Amino acid sequence: MTKTYNDIEAVTRLLEEKEKDLELTARIGKELLTANGRLEARVTALEGELRSARDHITQLRHDLNAKADLLQVLTNDTEECSSPEEQEAANAALLRKRTGALERENRALREEATRLAAGADSAELAERQLLRDIAHQLASANSEASALGSELVEERQRSADLQQQLDSINSRLAVSERNYQQLSAEHEHTLRILEITKENQNALAAELADTKERYVEVAAHLAEAQEQLRALRKRGEPAAARGLMPSVAAAAGLVPPSLHREMHSSIYSELSLDSGIGDPLAQSSMHKVFETVQCASRWSGQSGQSGPSLPGSDVADGPSANAAYLRPPVKPSSDSFLDDTSDTDSDDLYPGGPGVGRDASEESAVWGAGAGGLARFRPPHKLQIVKPLEGSLTLHTWAQLAKPSMSGMRT
Repeated sequence: MTKTYNDIEAVTRLLEEKEKDLELTARIGKELLTANGRLEARVTALEGELRSARDHITQLRHDLNAKADLLQVLTNDTEECSSPEEQEAANAALLRKRTGALERENRALREEATRLAAGADSAELAERQLLRDIAHQLASANSEASALGSELVEERQRSADLQQQLDSINSRLAVSERNYQQLSAEHEHTLRILEITKENQNALAAELADTKERYVEVAAHLAEAQEQLRALRKRGEPAAARGLMPSVAAAAGLVPPSLHREMHSSIYSELSLDSGIGDPLAQSSMHKVFETVQCASRWSGQSGQSGPSLPGSDVADGPSANAAYLRPPVKPSSDSFLDDTSDTDSDDLYPGGPGVGRDASEESAVWGAGAGGLARFRPPHKLQIVKPLEGSLTLHTWAQLAKPSMSGMRT
């Protein structure tokens, strides 16, 4: 039933059927009312006939009485004319006939009246029952019609609500379609960006692999250079007796120029991890270190050409030769490594330079005669060519080479 009420067409058909039933019931009621009217008219007619019959009976009785009186008069007259016995017998026979006929007629009329009264009562009962049935049917039909009307109103309200929900869903569907189109466009744009990102990532991966290969190659070159430096330091230890430190002797000519160029190129290489190109302070410091070492190498070369050779040199000539070796005519340029240090550090780097109040006894303390007749090296604590720096592997190597070592005096 609920499904039927949810269907508007079914409800409409049901209402039409109910209207047809109501029309049929009204038609039947009208026919019953018409039949009842006919029955009432017939009962009224029968009652009128009964009254007329009663009146007729009364009239007949009156006539009978009148005739009886007349007969009595006649009989009296006849008695006067004839014998009384004959007249009485004739009158009695005549009265018996007339009484029997009247009784029969009266009995028939009573039966008919009883029958009509019973028919009228049954018709009245049937009419009352029919009226009750019609009233009950009309009441049930009215209640059903009111219920159907309320259900129809509810269905219309529900239909309006469904239509409103349908409109809302259509609007949301349109908004969802617009959002879907926008998201599709954004997704396509994101896919394009992802493809570009993947291409860039692949390019960066290839570049990273190339950089790793170059890093491995540079690390191999660095290890090879370190091995060469160790070998050259071992070979250059005898010549270090003439100089103040092995790094100066190596810069004076014991270290091959190829190694110097290789290390110099490693400093300026963009792929060197310890080159310090990204740090301007470290880059300027390395430039100043190289300029200091090159300056020391030049003056060491000049002192080596003017001074005696290491194997045939005398022990007594060591302090004067080393003092001349350590005293360059001029100081390095203003953009060298010595400019970043204080005046005290600059004076300590060149002990024989101007402006230093150092006597010959301090300089002679650098070299002394050993037990075997060779020059004994005593490095002063302020004598430095390159300041110790932290961070770069190349700068650390150069700092280790620049520090005075006693291993050069073992041979």
